[in-house]
Amino acid sequence: MTMPKKMHAGAALGAVGGVISMVLLALYFEADADYAAPMGACLLLASLFFAIAGGFTANGQWSWNMLTFMTFLAMGAVIALAIAEIIDLYSGAILAAIAALIVLALMFPSSKTWMERPRI
Repeated sequence: MTMPKKMHAGAALGAVGGVISMVLLALYFEADADYAAPMGACLLLASLFFAIAGGFTANGQWSWNMLTFMTFLAMGAVIALAIAEIIDLYSGAILAAIAALIVLALMFPSSKTWMERPRI
């Protein structure tokens, strides 16, 4: 069975979300203790999005349920950080839209079938 294109799209969106989070980290960088929370939040988002991208690969580490949970966790973290004004509202909207597109890619039956196939 070949990997569905939706899985490639999910991996690409996860990587793009991680890169955007790293760009936000560079934008928020200040050598001051007051900026530790925004920089830590950007690192959290980057690690979540890169982990999601890794879950979409051919030898992904998670089941479909776990990958769905991690995607909703990333979406919730983005929304909470945007509401708390730790990250910019527009950046939060972009990252939340990316997470929503990842959820959409996960909801296709071919994605679920691919994730639940027997692995060696």
